[in-house]
Amino acid sequence: MSRRSAERAVAALFLGAALAAASGARAEEVAPPGSGGALRISADPPRLELGKDDGCELRIAAPPDLEEITLSASAGRIEGVRRLPGGGFTARLRAPTDHVPRVAIVAALGRGARGLEDGWLAIPMAGRGTARVRGEPGAEVTLRVGDRTFGPALAGADGLAAIPVVVPPGIREGHQGFRPIDLRIPETALLHAIADRADVRADREEKIRVLAYVVAPHGAARRDALAFEPSRGSVGVTEREPGAFSAIWTLPPGPAGDERLVVRIPAASASRAVVRVAALAGPPAIVAVSFDRDALVAGGEAASVTARALDAAGNPVPAALVLDVQGGDLSGVSTPRPGEVVARVSAGERLRGDQAVVRASAPALGISGARALALRPEPAATGRFDRQQLVRGDGRTEVTLRGQIADRFGNPVSTVPEVSAQRGTVVAVAERGRGAFEVRYLPPEVDHPVQESVVARSGAARATLEPVIAPRAPAFRLEAGAGIAQDVSGPNSLTFAATIAAERPADLAPALRLGLEPALRVEAGVLGLSGATLGTLLAGGSVRRPLSHDFSFTASAGLGVAFGEGELSPAGRAAFSLDYGPGRVKPFGEISVLGARSPSAGTITAVGLSAGVRFGLEDRHDRNPDRR
Repeated sequence: MSRRSAERAVAALFLGAALAAASGARAEEVAPPGSGGALRISADPPRLELGKDDGCELRIAAPPDLEEITLSASAGRIEGVRRLPGGGFTARLRAPTDHVPRVAIVAALGRGARGLEDGWLAIPMAGRGTARVRGEPGAEVTLRVGDRTFGPALAGADGLAAIPVVVPPGIREGHQGFRPIDLRIPETALLHAIADRADVRADREEKIRVLAYVVAPHGAARRDALAFEPSRGSVGVTEREPGAFSAIWTLPPGPAGDERLVVRIPAASASRAVVRVAALAGPPAIVAVSFDRDALVAGGEAASVTARALDAAGNPVPAALVLDVQGGDLSGVSTPRPGEVVARVSAGERLRGDQAVVRASAPALGISGARALALRPEPAATGRFDRQQLVRGDGRTEVTLRGQIADRFGNPVSTVPEVSAQRGTVVAVAERGRGAFEVRYLPPEVDHPVQESVVARSGAARATLEPVIAPRAPAFRLEAGAGIAQDVSGPNSLTFAATIAAERPADLAPALRLGLEPALRVEAGVLGLSGATLGTLLAGGSVRRPLSHDFSFTASAGLGVAFGEGELSPAGRAAFSLDYGPGRVKPFGEISVLGARSPSAGTITAVGLSAGVRFGLEDRHDRNPDRR
């Protein structure tokens, strides 16, 4: 093939490609715009030339029961919507003010007897502009855009010719002969999305119907995979017809505010639409109370308390609230905004329990809420033991000592103090209730009373107990005494009595007692037996309590019989005595009341004073092996 033949073949090939491109552009330009839905939309004119046409008239065919509709457009502005007498609606679409070629998608939405109805229409909008094309200086230059040729225009000295052009949507380049010229047309959105409502309730699950429409760059309906990206919730999508998608956006209960659903064509960054709905708070359902700290300290800084009326999802809502507190004091109550109350709550110096409970209520709505704030004492500052003046020391019997720890205001402080003893052994220390502790203490064995010092420490608190450790009680105790008694029930008489008794004592507990009391009764009156001998045999018990190092107090009582002059009668005796002495032998003084009833002497009630000695006898089997 000759060189000339090759050049002709190449020229024919380029010419065929150019004609094919022009034919395709023309086909796209005249393809019917996309439309669909139950509400049929038509436009007059069906296509616009931006910069020449300021808009078009819209007509919407709708069922007679459709009273109103909502119109929206992806480009331009909808105005003048009105209902036609015979049914349907009319409106005007105002064209965008710029001249960028694009496709405007108009959507109509309304509710009729069959529920939600919609319709849509694509309106292609050609753009006007000036293309700058290179050519030989002074040469005539033309440019073909789609199936139209623009020019000629003379190229200037700089080799550029300015050619006014009209560019249909979907066309992005022109041709200067066989050379493509980029028209620098920016990408525009090819989709439009609307929601069936503008607001929802935030306190419950809502299902929002979203309709999305997508077109090809020249305006025809097209199938495309759309991405639905909600700010919250989930989306289920179905394709209803070519170019139209129906989605259900499920929005769970949550915070009030604006929610967004982004609809986009993944392969086209400019094709992006945002559907916005306002999530509005629901009616008041609960009252929430919050604090700025987790505890109040006695005599310390007050806490801030905030009460809010909320809907079921926790969104603040207006309501009239009232505050009250148990276990604390409220002050500085204010209402920054409807449905919110702020105050200060303090514990005071003396705590009134373990917690302060703040309750907030909306009386008009019958709802309320409460929250507790822990009450805590200051650090331990004071301590004391329960009074215990004397313990028995046998080296094997534990004693329980009890005490309390408090702060400087007297509030109990929960703690287990460190306890030490000068002579005995601290076996264990345990808490027994808030601010109370218990010490298991083992005193040493002693032969005579000694002073002990037990100290409990917790922080700055210190408690000291100084009991007397007394020798253990004897296994048996014998008692002998004598005294006089005055008969107060009859004639003036004196009774000279002697007492012999034996006890089986228990350490610091009631003892068993058996006593014999012979008496010589001398009367100065005319009744009774002058100089008669009277004796009593009594059995009973006694309680003995040490008072200090050397003194002990004993109370005893007994019942039995009185005998004398050949007759027996019932008798009873009660006595109170005080003995002295650190050892086993203890002298004592006693006051007693003796009562008896006999046929011959009648009632005898004698109040007596006596003195004697008590002897403690140790049981050989009870001796401490360490002391043998």
